[in-house]
Amino acid sequence: MQRLQYDPALEPRPDFNHDCHLDVRNALIASEALPDITTLEQAAQHLLNAWQTGNEERRALWQQQTAADRETEDQRRQQEIEDAQLKAEEEKKQEEETLKEKEKKRAKLHPIDPNKGIDRLLERLHPYARAKLQNCEFVPLWYCLPEATKEAFDNARKLTEETEFSLTKDSNSTLSVKVVDSAKPSPNARPDLSLSWTDIS
Repeated sequence: MQRLQYDPALEPRPDFNHDCHLDVRNALIASEALPDITTLEQAAQHLLNAWQTGNEERRALWQQQTAADRETEDQRRQQEIEDAQLKAEEEKKQEEETLKEKEKKRAKLHPIDPNKGIDRLLERLHPYARAKLQNCEFVPLWYCLPEATKEAFDNARKLTEETEFSLTKDSNSTLSVKVVDSAKPSPNARPDLSLSWTDIS
């Protein structure tokens, strides 16, 4: 069925009494198939009735057409929603699979025993190495080894007791207390060249 291009309700009702329809009215009067039409007024009414019947039929077709168009549009929108949901689900599934692959490739951590403690760490820098670092001077590797750290920890109290203080005067004759660092090189220190790879690793 051919689609209607406009709403038939907008069609203006023709005036069949106009002279432009005179030939048609005369033809209806002369027609043997319509013996009841004998006047121009009856012919005009006959034409008007026929037009109204056709207009009502076109209005019904228009309503069916617009209803079908709405249904088609609703189905299209629903399909778009379903397609978007399906695409979102597929993307989410793909992301989950990607994360699973990354988790498989990630390095496994060693199991941690929450009931197991750690040994005490002797994180004490040797006084001689500290003095060198404060002066931005070279520190031999031996002072970075656990052996030097243990020596510094064992001698901490002795080094503290041997710390000396002195009075100094600045240009404004202001006296201040200055710590005299008594840190000295360790007699156990070994030159860098004598250290093995095992010692420093």
